[in-house]
Amino acid sequence: MTMASDFFLKNNSRIIYEDYQERADDVWQNGFLFRGVVGRDLILCLVTSDRSGMFAYINTVYGDAVPVFLSSTAPVSQLKKILQSYSPNYIWVQTSRKQDFDAYESVLEVADYSLLHRTAPEQKNIFEELALLATTSGSTGNPKFVRQTHRNVIENTKSIIHSIDLQKTDTAITSLPITYTFGMSIINCQLSVGADLVVTPEPFTQSTYWKMVEEHSVKVFAGVPYSYELLNKFRILKSGKVNTIEKFLQAGGRLKEALQVEISEAIKGQNKKFFIMYGQAEATTRISCLPHEQFGSKIGSVGQALLNGEIAIENDGKKCAPLVEGDIIYRGPNVALGYSLREEDLLLGDQWQGTLWTGDVGYHDEDGYVFITGRKKRISKINGISINLDHLEKLLAESLGVELASVEHDDRIHIFIEQDIENDALASEIERLTAIDVRFVEYVNVKKIERLESGKINYKALAGTLT
Repeated sequence: MTMASDFFLKNNSRIIYEDYQERADDVWQNGFLFRGVVGRDLILCLVTSDRSGMFAYINTVYGDAVPVFLSSTAPVSQLKKILQSYSPNYIWVQTSRKQDFDAYESVLEVADYSLLHRTAPEQKNIFEELALLATTSGSTGNPKFVRQTHRNVIENTKSIIHSIDLQKTDTAITSLPITYTFGMSIINCQLSVGADLVVTPEPFTQSTYWKMVEEHSVKVFAGVPYSYELLNKFRILKSGKVNTIEKFLQAGGRLKEALQVEISEAIKGQNKKFFIMYGQAEATTRISCLPHEQFGSKIGSVGQALLNGEIAIENDGKKCAPLVEGDIIYRGPNVALGYSLREEDLLLGDQWQGTLWTGDVGYHDEDGYVFITGRKKRISKINGISINLDHLEKLLAESLGVELASVEHDDRIHIFIEQDIENDALASEIERLTAIDVRFVEYVNVKKIERLESGKINYKALAGTLT
Protein backbone atom coordinates (compact mmCIF):
# COMPACT_ATOMS: atom_id res chain seq x y z
CA MET A 1 0.00 0.00 0.00
CA THR A 2 1.06 3.60 -0.60
CA MET A 3 0.17 6.68 1.45
CA ALA A 4 -2.54 7.52 -1.10
CA SER A 5 -3.98 4.01 -1.44
CA ASP A 6 -4.21 3.68 2.33
CA PHE A 7 -6.04 7.02 2.60
CA PHE A 8 -8.47 6.53 -0.29
CA LEU A 9 -9.15 2.79 -0.11
CA LYS A 10 -9.33 2.12 3.62
CA ASN A 11 -13.13 2.46 3.64
CA ASN A 12 -13.51 0.17 0.59
CA SER A 13 -16.22 2.00 -1.35
CA ARG A 14 -18.55 0.19 -3.67
CA ILE A 15 -18.15 1.12 -7.34
CA ILE A 16 -21.30 0.53 -9.37
CA TYR A 17 -21.46 0.14 -13.15
CA GLU A 18 -24.49 -0.50 -15.34
CA ASP A 19 -24.18 -4.29 -15.06
CA TYR A 20 -21.46 -4.88 -12.47
CA GLN A 21 -20.30 -3.87 -8.99
CA GLU A 22 -16.94 -4.09 -7.28
CA ARG A 23 -15.14 -2.82 -4.21
CA ALA A 24 -12.41 -0.20 -4.53
CA ASP A 25 -9.91 -2.35 -2.66
CA ASP A 26 -10.56 -5.24 -5.08
CA VAL A 27 -9.68 -2.94 -7.99
CA TRP A 28 -6.40 -2.21 -6.23
CA GLN A 29 -5.68 -5.87 -5.52
CA ASN A 30 -6.51 -6.86 -9.11
CA GLY A 31 -4.04 -4.25 -10.34
CA PHE A 32 -1.05 -5.85 -8.63
CA LEU A 33 0.52 -7.04 -11.90
CA PHE A 34 -0.31 -3.79 -13.69
CA ARG A 35 1.38 -1.71 -10.98
CA GLY A 36 4.34 -4.06 -10.92
CA VAL A 37 4.92 -3.67 -14.64
CA VAL A 38 4.59 0.13 -14.73
CA GLY A 39 6.42 0.82 -11.48
CA ARG A 40 7.61 4.39 -10.90
CA ASP A 41 7.20 5.65 -14.45
CA LEU A 42 5.19 8.03 -16.62
CA ILE A 43 2.02 6.58 -18.13
CA LEU A 44 -0.44 8.14 -20.58
CA CYS A 45 -3.97 6.90 -19.82
CA LEU A 46 -6.58 7.34 -22.56
CA VAL A 47 -9.80 6.61 -20.72
CA THR A 48 -13.49 7.24 -20.22
CA SER A 49 -15.82 6.84 -17.24
CA ASP A 50 -16.06 3.06 -17.19
CA ARG A 51 -14.54 0.05 -15.43
CA SER A 52 -11.24 0.22 -17.34
CA GLY A 53 -10.98 3.93 -16.61
CA MET A 54 -11.49 3.34 -12.88
CA PHE A 55 -8.95 0.51 -12.96
CA ALA A 56 -6.33 2.86 -14.37
CA TYR A 57 -7.28 5.70 -12.04
CA ILE A 58 -7.07 3.73 -8.80
CA ASN A 59 -3.89 1.87 -9.77
CA THR A 60 -1.96 4.93 -10.95
CA VAL A 61 -3.18 7.94 -8.97
CA TYR A 62 -3.04 6.00 -5.69
CA GLY A 63 0.07 4.06 -6.67
CA ASP A 64 3.68 4.85 -7.61
CA ALA A 65 3.20 5.71 -11.30
CA VAL A 66 2.82 9.27 -12.60
CA PRO A 67 -0.23 9.31 -14.88
CA VAL A 68 -1.56 11.74 -17.47
CA PHE A 69 -5.28 11.28 -18.14
CA LEU A 70 -6.76 12.19 -21.51
CA SER A 71 -9.91 11.20 -23.38
CA SER A 72 -10.11 7.70 -24.84
CA THR A 73 -11.17 9.25 -28.16
CA ALA A 74 -8.25 11.70 -28.42
CA PRO A 75 -6.82 11.27 -31.93
CA VAL A 76 -3.10 10.62 -32.36
CA SER A 77 -2.77 13.93 -34.22
CA GLN A 78 -3.76 15.77 -31.02
CA LEU A 79 -1.47 13.60 -28.88
CA LYS A 80 1.58 14.22 -31.07
CA LYS A 81 2.96 17.15 -29.06
CA ILE A 82 2.52 15.30 -25.77
CA LEU A 83 4.23 12.16 -27.07
CA GLN A 84 7.09 14.25 -28.44
CA SER A 85 7.46 16.34 -25.27
CA TYR A 86 7.32 13.50 -22.73
CA SER A 87 7.96 10.19 -24.55
CA PRO A 88 5.96 8.22 -21.94
CA ASN A 89 7.21 4.65 -21.51
CA TYR A 90 3.67 3.35 -21.03
CA ILE A 91 0.24 3.97 -22.57
CA TRP A 92 -3.07 2.57 -21.30
CA VAL A 93 -5.43 2.47 -24.27
CA GLN A 94 -8.34 0.56 -25.74
CA THR A 95 -6.99 -2.58 -27.42
CA SER A 96 -8.72 -1.57 -30.65
CA ARG A 97 -6.45 1.49 -30.79
CA LYS A 98 -3.06 -0.05 -30.01
CA GLN A 99 -2.06 0.00 -33.68
CA ASP A 100 -2.16 3.81 -33.49
CA PHE A 101 1.06 3.74 -31.48
CA ASP A 102 3.67 2.01 -33.62
CA ALA A 103 6.53 2.84 -31.23
CA TYR A 104 4.91 0.69 -28.55
CA GLU A 105 4.09 -2.96 -27.98
CA SER A 106 1.42 -4.58 -25.82
CA VAL A 107 2.74 -6.14 -22.60
CA LEU A 108 -0.54 -6.65 -20.71
CA GLU A 109 -4.23 -6.83 -21.58
CA VAL A 110 -7.09 -6.32 -19.14
CA ALA A 111 -10.63 -6.63 -20.51
CA ASP A 112 -10.81 -4.37 -23.60
CA TYR A 113 -7.70 -2.34 -22.73
CA SER A 114 -4.01 -2.84 -23.37
CA LEU A 115 -0.94 -1.64 -21.51
CA LEU A 116 1.58 -0.58 -24.15
CA HIS A 117 5.31 -0.32 -23.49
CA ARG A 118 7.70 1.78 -25.50
CA THR A 119 9.94 -0.47 -27.62
CA ALA A 120 12.90 1.82 -26.90
CA PRO A 121 12.18 2.91 -23.32
CA GLU A 122 13.93 5.86 -21.74
CA GLN A 123 14.88 6.24 -18.09
CA LYS A 124 12.66 8.88 -16.46
CA ASN A 125 14.01 11.14 -13.75
CA ILE A 126 11.01 11.98 -11.59
CA PHE A 127 10.77 14.20 -8.50
CA GLU A 128 10.04 11.97 -5.51
CA GLU A 129 6.81 13.75 -4.54
CA LEU A 130 5.31 13.97 -8.04
CA ALA A 131 2.11 11.91 -8.28
CA LEU A 132 0.03 13.23 -11.18
CA LEU A 133 0.17 15.47 -14.24
CA ALA A 134 -3.19 17.23 -14.47
CA THR A 135 -4.57 19.01 -17.52
CA THR A 136 -5.24 22.73 -17.19
CA SER A 137 -7.85 23.32 -19.88
CA GLY A 138 -9.25 20.08 -21.25
CA SER A 139 -7.30 20.51 -24.48
CA THR A 140 -5.69 17.21 -25.44
CA GLY A 141 -3.04 18.76 -27.65
CA ASN A 142 -1.35 20.97 -25.06
CA PRO A 143 1.74 19.52 -23.32
CA LYS A 144 1.31 21.94 -20.40
CA PHE A 145 0.30 20.12 -17.22
CA VAL A 146 0.09 20.85 -13.51
CA ARG A 147 2.41 18.81 -11.31
CA GLN A 148 0.44 17.52 -8.30
CA THR A 149 1.51 15.48 -5.26
CA HIS A 150 -0.30 12.90 -3.17
CA ARG A 151 -0.32 15.43 -0.33
CA ASN A 152 -2.04 17.97 -2.60
CA VAL A 153 -4.75 15.47 -3.54
CA ILE A 154 -5.28 14.22 0.02
CA GLU A 155 -5.43 17.67 1.61
CA ASN A 156 -7.83 19.02 -1.01
CA THR A 157 -10.03 15.95 -0.64
CA LYS A 158 -10.25 16.49 3.13
CA SER A 159 -11.20 20.14 2.62
CA ILE A 160 -13.92 19.37 0.06
CA ILE A 161 -15.42 16.66 2.25
CA HIS A 162 -15.55 19.13 5.15
CA SER A 163 -17.10 21.92 3.05
CA ILE A 164 -20.00 19.83 1.72
CA ASP A 165 -20.34 17.58 4.79
CA LEU A 166 -19.99 14.46 2.65
CA GLN A 167 -21.16 11.29 4.39
CA LYS A 168 -20.72 7.58 3.74
CA THR A 169 -24.41 7.40 2.81
CA ASP A 170 -24.02 10.04 0.06
CA THR A 171 -23.95 8.07 -3.19
CA ALA A 172 -22.57 10.05 -6.15
CA ILE A 173 -22.60 9.49 -9.90
CA THR A 174 -19.99 10.46 -12.49
CA SER A 175 -21.17 13.41 -14.55
CA LEU A 176 -17.76 14.83 -15.48
CA PRO A 177 -14.86 13.16 -17.31
CA ILE A 178 -12.27 11.23 -15.28
CA THR A 179 -9.74 13.26 -17.25
CA TYR A 180 -10.97 16.52 -15.69
CA THR A 181 -9.72 17.50 -12.21
CA PHE A 182 -13.26 18.28 -11.02
CA GLY A 183 -14.29 14.77 -12.07
CA MET A 184 -11.23 13.33 -10.33
CA SER A 185 -12.16 15.09 -7.09
CA ILE A 186 -15.57 13.41 -7.06
CA ILE A 187 -13.88 10.00 -7.23
CA ASN A 188 -11.40 10.95 -4.50
CA CYS A 189 -14.06 12.25 -2.11
CA GLN A 190 -16.40 9.29 -2.55
CA LEU A 191 -13.69 6.67 -2.06
CA SER A 192 -12.19 8.54 0.89
CA VAL A 193 -15.40 8.47 2.97
CA GLY A 194 -16.40 4.98 1.79
CA ALA A 195 -19.47 6.19 -0.12
CA ASP A 196 -20.84 4.43 -3.20
CA LEU A 197 -19.88 5.76 -6.63
CA VAL A 198 -21.98 5.07 -9.73
CA VAL A 199 -19.73 5.13 -12.80
CA THR A 200 -21.15 5.58 -16.27
CA PRO A 201 -19.99 7.00 -19.61
CA GLU A 202 -23.60 8.00 -20.33
CA PRO A 203 -24.19 11.78 -20.57
CA PHE A 204 -26.70 13.21 -18.10
CA THR A 205 -28.89 14.31 -20.99
CA GLN A 206 -29.85 10.65 -21.57
CA SER A 207 -32.81 8.99 -19.84
CA THR A 208 -30.67 5.93 -19.00
CA TYR A 209 -28.48 8.16 -16.84
CA TRP A 210 -31.40 9.22 -14.68
CA LYS A 211 -32.63 5.63 -14.42
CA MET A 212 -29.31 4.82 -12.74
CA VAL A 213 -29.73 7.86 -10.48
CA GLU A 214 -33.13 6.57 -9.36
CA GLU A 215 -32.11 2.92 -9.13
CA HIS A 216 -29.14 3.64 -6.85
CA SER A 217 -30.70 6.56 -4.94
CA VAL A 218 -27.91 8.91 -5.97
CA LYS A 219 -27.60 11.88 -3.62
CA VAL A 220 -24.68 13.86 -5.11
CA PHE A 221 -24.54 15.45 -8.57
CA ALA A 222 -21.64 17.61 -9.78
CA GLY A 223 -21.58 19.86 -12.80
CA VAL A 224 -19.99 22.82 -14.52
CA PRO A 225 -22.08 25.90 -15.43
CA TYR A 226 -22.95 24.44 -18.84
CA SER A 227 -24.25 21.30 -17.10
CA TYR A 228 -26.75 23.34 -15.10
CA GLU A 229 -27.70 25.39 -18.14
CA LEU A 230 -28.67 22.14 -19.87
CA LEU A 231 -30.47 20.78 -16.80
CA ASN A 232 -32.44 24.00 -16.66
CA LYS A 233 -33.08 24.08 -20.42
CA PHE A 234 -34.53 20.55 -20.40
CA ARG A 235 -36.41 21.28 -17.15
CA ILE A 236 -34.69 18.38 -15.41
CA LEU A 237 -34.16 20.40 -12.21
CA LYS A 238 -37.93 20.78 -11.87
CA SER A 239 -38.69 17.15 -12.68
CA GLY A 240 -38.89 13.99 -10.63
CA LYS A 241 -35.57 12.88 -12.08
CA VAL A 242 -33.69 14.69 -9.31
CA ASN A 243 -35.89 13.52 -6.45
CA THR A 244 -33.07 11.58 -4.77
CA ILE A 245 -30.41 14.28 -5.29
CA GLU A 246 -29.65 16.11 -2.04
CA LYS A 247 -26.36 17.82 -2.87
CA PHE A 248 -25.61 19.71 -6.07
CA LEU A 249 -21.98 20.77 -6.60
CA GLN A 250 -20.97 23.42 -9.14
CA ALA A 251 -17.48 24.49 -10.19
CA GLY A 252 -15.58 25.01 -13.43
CA GLY A 253 -16.58 28.61 -14.11
CA ARG A 254 -19.15 31.29 -13.36
CA LEU A 255 -22.77 30.21 -13.02
CA LYS A 256 -24.98 32.94 -14.46
CA GLU A 257 -26.61 34.95 -11.70
CA ALA A 258 -30.06 34.68 -13.27
CA LEU A 259 -29.69 30.89 -13.30
CA GLN A 260 -28.59 30.92 -9.66
CA VAL A 261 -31.85 32.67 -8.80
CA GLU A 262 -33.87 30.16 -10.85
CA ILE A 263 -32.19 27.17 -9.24
CA SER A 264 -32.59 28.68 -5.78
CA GLU A 265 -36.32 29.04 -6.39
CA ALA A 266 -36.60 25.55 -7.90
CA ILE A 267 -35.09 23.78 -4.88
CA LYS A 268 -36.59 25.99 -2.17
CA GLY A 269 -38.44 24.01 0.49
CA GLN A 270 -36.90 20.72 -0.65
CA ASN A 271 -34.21 18.67 1.05
CA LYS A 272 -31.60 19.89 -1.44
CA LYS A 273 -28.37 21.81 -0.98
CA PHE A 274 -26.51 23.68 -3.71
CA PHE A 275 -22.80 24.37 -3.30
CA ILE A 276 -21.04 26.84 -5.59
CA MET A 277 -17.30 26.17 -5.66
CA TYR A 278 -14.26 27.77 -7.23
CA GLY A 279 -11.04 26.04 -8.13
CA GLN A 280 -8.17 25.45 -10.50
CA ALA A 281 -6.03 22.47 -11.42
CA GLU A 282 -3.15 24.50 -10.00
CA ALA A 283 -4.81 24.17 -6.57
CA THR A 284 -5.45 20.44 -7.20
CA THR A 285 -9.17 21.12 -7.80
CA ARG A 286 -10.95 23.38 -5.31
CA ILE A 287 -10.13 26.69 -3.64
CA SER A 288 -13.38 27.94 -2.13
CA CYS A 289 -16.98 27.00 -1.41
CA LEU A 290 -20.16 29.00 -0.91
CA PRO A 291 -22.09 27.32 1.93
CA HIS A 292 -25.48 26.08 0.80
CA GLU A 293 -27.14 28.34 3.38
CA GLN A 294 -25.84 31.36 1.44
CA PHE A 295 -26.94 30.11 -1.97
CA GLY A 296 -29.64 32.49 -3.18
CA SER A 297 -28.51 35.34 -0.92
CA LYS A 298 -24.83 35.81 -1.86
CA ILE A 299 -25.61 35.76 -5.58
CA GLY A 300 -22.43 35.83 -7.66
CA SER A 301 -20.08 34.81 -4.84
CA VAL A 302 -17.80 31.77 -4.89
CA GLY A 303 -17.75 31.72 -1.10
CA GLN A 304 -14.77 31.59 1.20
CA ALA A 305 -11.53 29.60 1.22
CA LEU A 306 -11.70 25.90 2.02
CA LEU A 307 -10.48 24.49 5.30
CA ASN A 308 -6.72 25.15 5.80
CA GLY A 309 -6.64 27.56 2.86
CA GLU A 310 -6.53 31.34 2.56
CA ILE A 311 -7.69 33.70 -0.17
CA ALA A 312 -6.18 37.18 -0.37
CA ILE A 313 -7.22 40.05 -2.65
CA GLU A 314 -4.12 42.14 -3.30
CA ASN A 315 -2.86 45.04 -5.37
CA ASP A 316 0.89 45.64 -5.57
CA GLY A 317 1.48 43.38 -2.58
CA LYS A 318 -1.07 45.14 -0.36
CA LYS A 319 -4.37 43.61 0.76
CA CYS A 320 -7.45 45.29 -0.66
CA ALA A 321 -10.27 46.70 1.42
CA PRO A 322 -13.76 45.18 0.99
CA LEU A 323 -15.31 45.80 -2.45
CA VAL A 324 -11.96 46.87 -3.93
CA GLU A 325 -10.92 44.76 -6.93
CA GLY A 326 -7.52 43.12 -7.02
CA ASP A 327 -5.56 39.97 -7.82
CA ILE A 328 -6.90 36.78 -6.25
CA ILE A 329 -4.10 34.91 -4.51
CA TYR A 330 -4.58 31.54 -2.82
CA ARG A 331 -2.40 29.88 -0.21
CA GLY A 332 -2.86 26.35 1.06
CA PRO A 333 -1.52 22.77 1.21
CA ASN A 334 -3.35 21.88 -2.01
CA VAL A 335 -1.31 24.31 -4.15
CA ALA A 336 0.56 22.17 -6.68
CA LEU A 337 4.30 22.07 -7.35
CA GLY A 338 4.20 24.05 -10.59
CA TYR A 339 3.79 23.49 -14.33
CA SER A 340 5.33 20.90 -16.60
CA LEU A 341 5.96 21.53 -20.30
CA ARG A 342 8.39 18.74 -21.15
CA GLU A 343 9.95 15.54 -19.82
CA GLU A 344 12.79 17.39 -18.08
CA ASP A 345 10.24 19.19 -15.87
CA LEU A 346 9.29 15.89 -14.18
CA LEU A 347 12.37 16.35 -12.00
CA LEU A 348 11.44 19.86 -10.81
CA GLY A 349 10.59 20.37 -7.14
CA ASP A 350 8.12 22.68 -5.43
CA GLN A 351 8.28 25.95 -7.36
CA TRP A 352 5.11 27.56 -5.97
CA GLN A 353 5.73 26.87 -2.27
CA GLY A 354 2.05 26.85 -1.34
CA THR A 355 1.15 30.18 -3.00
CA LEU A 356 -0.91 30.42 -6.19
CA TRP A 357 -1.42 33.57 -8.22
CA THR A 358 -4.71 32.45 -9.76
CA GLY A 359 -4.74 34.92 -12.67
CA ASP A 360 -8.28 35.88 -11.62
CA VAL A 361 -9.34 39.30 -10.42
CA GLY A 362 -12.10 40.03 -7.96
CA TYR A 363 -13.03 41.40 -4.55
CA HIS A 364 -14.45 40.34 -1.22
CA ASP A 365 -17.44 41.87 0.53
CA GLU A 366 -17.69 43.01 4.14
CA ASP A 367 -18.44 39.43 5.23
CA GLY A 368 -15.34 38.02 3.54
CA TYR A 369 -17.16 36.36 0.63
CA VAL A 370 -15.21 36.38 -2.63
CA PHE A 371 -16.59 37.59 -5.96
CA ILE A 372 -14.67 36.95 -9.20
CA THR A 373 -14.95 39.63 -11.87
CA GLY A 374 -12.75 38.12 -14.59
CA ARG A 375 -9.42 36.75 -15.76
CA LYS A 376 -6.46 39.10 -15.75
CA LYS A 377 -5.41 37.91 -19.21
CA ARG A 378 -8.98 38.48 -20.44
CA ILE A 379 -8.64 42.21 -19.90
CA SER A 380 -8.07 43.96 -23.23
CA LYS A 381 -7.14 47.53 -24.04
CA ILE A 382 -9.10 48.87 -27.00
CA ASN A 383 -8.79 52.49 -28.12
CA GLY A 384 -7.16 53.35 -24.78
CA ILE A 385 -9.91 51.78 -22.65
CA SER A 386 -9.36 48.65 -20.53
CA ILE A 387 -12.17 46.15 -21.11
CA ASN A 388 -12.88 43.10 -18.95
CA LEU A 389 -14.15 40.64 -21.56
CA ASP A 390 -15.63 38.30 -18.94
CA HIS A 391 -17.60 41.17 -17.43
CA LEU A 392 -18.74 42.28 -20.89
CA GLU A 393 -20.04 38.78 -21.62
CA LYS A 394 -21.85 38.70 -18.28
CA LEU A 395 -23.56 42.06 -18.90
CA LEU A 396 -24.70 41.21 -22.43
CA ALA A 397 -25.78 37.64 -21.63
CA GLU A 398 -27.93 38.80 -18.72
CA SER A 399 -29.34 41.77 -20.63
CA LEU A 400 -30.17 39.91 -23.85
CA GLY A 401 -30.69 36.40 -22.49
CA VAL A 402 -28.42 34.85 -25.13
CA GLU A 403 -25.35 32.62 -25.40
CA LEU A 404 -22.30 34.59 -26.45
CA ALA A 405 -18.53 34.77 -26.15
CA SER A 406 -15.97 37.49 -26.82
CA VAL A 407 -12.32 37.56 -27.88
CA GLU A 408 -9.86 40.28 -28.86
CA HIS A 409 -8.23 40.17 -32.28
CA ASP A 410 -6.50 42.90 -34.30
CA ASP A 411 -7.51 45.64 -31.84
CA ARG A 412 -11.15 44.68 -32.14
CA ILE A 413 -13.57 42.89 -29.83
CA HIS A 414 -15.25 40.02 -31.66
CA ILE A 415 -18.53 38.85 -30.16
CA PHE A 416 -19.66 35.35 -31.11
CA ILE A 417 -23.37 34.82 -30.63
CA GLU A 418 -25.57 31.75 -31.16
CA GLN A 419 -28.93 33.48 -31.51
CA ASP A 420 -29.93 35.55 -34.52
CA ILE A 421 -29.87 39.12 -33.17
CA GLU A 422 -29.55 42.30 -35.19
CA ASN A 423 -26.12 43.89 -34.94
CA ASP A 424 -27.76 47.23 -34.21
CA ALA A 425 -29.51 45.75 -31.18
CA LEU A 426 -26.22 44.40 -29.86
CA ALA A 427 -24.46 47.68 -30.47
CA SER A 428 -27.23 49.54 -28.69
CA GLU A 429 -26.88 47.34 -25.60
CA ILE A 430 -23.09 47.71 -25.58
CA GLU A 431 -23.45 51.50 -25.69
CA ARG A 432 -26.09 51.43 -22.95
CA LEU A 433 -24.15 49.16 -20.60
CA THR A 434 -20.53 50.13 -21.24
CA ALA A 435 -18.20 52.90 -22.37
CA ILE A 436 -16.95 50.82 -25.31
CA ASP A 437 -16.81 52.50 -28.70
CA VAL A 438 -18.91 50.14 -30.85
CA ARG A 439 -16.82 51.01 -33.89
CA PHE A 440 -14.24 48.63 -32.41
CA VAL A 441 -16.71 45.73 -32.05
CA GLU A 442 -17.35 43.01 -34.62
CA TYR A 443 -20.21 40.49 -34.51
CA VAL A 444 -19.99 36.84 -35.54
CA ASN A 445 -23.09 34.65 -35.75
CA VAL A 446 -22.37 30.96 -35.12
CA LYS A 447 -24.56 27.89 -34.92
CA LYS A 448 -22.92 26.77 -31.70
CA ILE A 449 -20.17 28.26 -29.54
CA GLU A 450 -17.36 25.73 -29.29
CA ARG A 451 -16.62 24.40 -25.80
CA LEU A 452 -13.89 22.34 -24.17
CA GLU A 453 -14.50 18.90 -22.68
CA SER A 454 -14.90 20.64 -19.30
CA GLY A 455 -17.83 22.67 -20.65
CA LYS A 456 -15.90 25.96 -20.66
CA ILE A 457 -15.89 28.15 -23.77
CA ASN A 458 -12.98 27.34 -26.08
CA TYR A 459 -11.69 30.89 -26.59
CA LYS A 460 -8.57 29.66 -28.36
CA ALA A 461 -10.65 27.91 -31.03
CA LEU A 462 -12.88 30.97 -31.47
CA ALA A 463 -9.85 33.22 -31.90
CA GLY A 464 -8.44 30.73 -34.40
CA THR A 465 -11.43 31.27 -36.69
CA LEU A 466 -10.47 34.95 -37.05
CA THR A 467 -6.97 34.41 -38.44
